[in-house]
Amino acid sequence: MNCGYLWKLVMIVAEDEKLIIADEVAADENDYDFFGDAAESAVGNEVEEAGNIYLENHEQAIQLAASLLPCRSHYTKRQEVLADLDYLIDVRMVEAMQHLTSINVLAESSRLKKLSDKLLAAKQIRALNNKLVVGLGGRFSAGKSSFINSRLKSDAETILLPENQNPTTSIPTYVVSGPQNGIRAYLQDGWIVRLKLAAMQAMTHDFYETYRIGFSRFVRSLMVYTNAFPEEISRYIALLDTPGYNKADAETRDSISDAKITAKQLKSVDYLIWLVHIDNGTVGAADLEFLRQLHPDQPILVVFNHADEKTDEEKQQVVRAGKQALEQADIPYFDIVAYSSRYGEEYLGTDSIREFFRTVSKVAEHRQPVPQELAELQKRMNRIYTAEKEEAWQQLSNLQETIHQADDILSILSLLRVYRRESNRVRNLAQDHDDFSLIMEQLKRGMQNLSRHY
Repeated sequence: MNCGYLWKLVMIVAEDEKLIIADEVAADENDYDFFGDAAESAVGNEVEEAGNIYLENHEQAIQLAASLLPCRSHYTKRQEVLADLDYLIDVRMVEAMQHLTSINVLAESSRLKKLSDKLLAAKQIRALNNKLVVGLGGRFSAGKSSFINSRLKSDAETILLPENQNPTTSIPTYVVSGPQNGIRAYLQDGWIVRLKLAAMQAMTHDFYETYRIGFSRFVRSLMVYTNAFPEEISRYIALLDTPGYNKADAETRDSISDAKITAKQLKSVDYLIWLVHIDNGTVGAADLEFLRQLHPDQPILVVFNHADEKTDEEKQQVVRAGKQALEQADIPYFDIVAYSSRYGEEYLGTDSIREFFRTVSKVAEHRQPVPQELAELQKRMNRIYTAEKEEAWQQLSNLQETIHQADDILSILSLLRVYRRESNRVRNLAQDHDDFSLIMEQLKRGMQNLSRHY
């Protein structure tokens, strides 16, 4: 089919499709944390035996693409709220910390940014409330989706993630525990669209090759609910499957966008699993550089995938090389293992993947909600502002006493210059503290506005 003709059909169908889906999802989102009976008929688990209906039927392809196009009127308001929040955190917050001397301003602003990203994600995707996110990163074809599929219980009614994603179609995908299987697409404009399994499995390279439509420009993230979490993965954990970070085709905008999306997503996760194809032989320089930029808070788990293709001696050599590379790069790691997603097997006598999830699950069961973390950070910053203001006032008082006792005009002039500088610092700290408090209030109101406009 001619691609230009297809796009015209998509645009014609889009508005009616969006209105129908919006009404269905709005009602469901208000009534259910997970998929209830009302949504069951809309979320199918069927996969066409003879192929994928969205790849083979042009009319179904048009309906799918139309349902995922942005609704401009809603998009504008939501993006306006998000832009305001980003400006508050990235610009105003850093400015309010600039006169503090007892903290690393960049580190504090980075910590606040990470907490705020989590809070925003929880506000935009309700299923992430009180969830600890384990992100999966790596290059394209490292096997991130197949790794997740291999960790789900094989005897449960699972939803399988597509394993043939490419730069033009890959979308960050959350996998969470739920009473029923189901899939939701969270669009860039704020709408939520329920998908059938076949629809999600069609959102891959094959769809792009057939229709020249890549969904990553319209779909911000996917949410997959499954009842297949094994015992070691807590229901308070969300797995995040991200696009590969490397630019497989440097000439495409989508590949560059995927790298940025991946970095943004992985910077805000709580724990990180890094997938590497065992054929690489080690954790390469590009991987190490990307990991340095992420600054993970916790030791990472590195998984050399496709290890079933290697001998035990070759597996051991690769694991040793990987450990040496991370140690030289000063990147803390939980462990480095050889694994096969095809067989769900960890080699060389280790059981580190299961142990990693058990460790993370213990943290997830007792972690503070993100809003509480943000409140704790605000309290700590208030204490820092108060302490530095008191210290500055004390220095000012000492300077006044010294000036009164001085009898040399040059000494007095010199002390007055210092006094003027310290007076400015006292005023700046007071103003910055007021600004910080105001920004926090604006941040809270912005979160509320985001909920109303979502």
